[in-house]
Amino acid sequence: MNALFAQNLLASKKPNLKDTQKISDFLDSFCKKITKSYIDNDKSKIYFNANRYTNMQSKDFYNLSLKDSSFDNLTALECSCNAVHIDDFIHIKKDKVAHIALMFLIWVGDFLQKKFSDYAFCIITSIETDYDIDKKIAPPFCLTNRLNLKFHIIRENEDYLFEDLDSYLYDAIAVYQTTRLLERKAQSQPIKN
Repeated sequence: MNALFAQNLLASKKPNLKDTQKISDFLDSFCKKITKSYIDNDKSKIYFNANRYTNMQSKDFYNLSLKDSSFDNLTALECSCNAVHIDDFIHIKKDKVAHIALMFLIWVGDFLQKKFSDYAFCIITSIETDYDIDKKIAPPFCLTNRLNLKFHIIRENEDYLFEDLDSYLYDAIAVYQTTRLLERKAQSQPIKN
């Protein structure tokens, strides 16, 4: 997570039981949609599409190819299709948004890791800010309730974010990366002499 996210997390409140139930209901529904929209036509071009929560229609996504799009790589295309504006579905108070963002990050990351264990994923949450240099509004009070979630399969030589998350000055960003089942098994094996 970048410093802006960490600072706001420390200043934010934890969601109450009612908030947690709404979030968990939405996440259950969201994860079911991911399962139904998984695309595996060509092993070299596997990508996910959770677009049932976006404006793009499913048939448009199936017909979309990288060469027909404005994206440089499959990871960028996948992130675009898997972008969800959480605040369109759940009302989030600004003072709880950082904790809720972490809930989404961990829940979706754990779901993807269990359900699609042959792939490693990068899950990204970002919270938009109303940061204003002229008005000297500074963190932790500049976060909005605009929470976004994106995810993509981790591919060699394809990144969606800059490595230095603190270079994003106007978004609070947190990232969770899963590992493939084979990598987890290899890490848990004892070293033989």
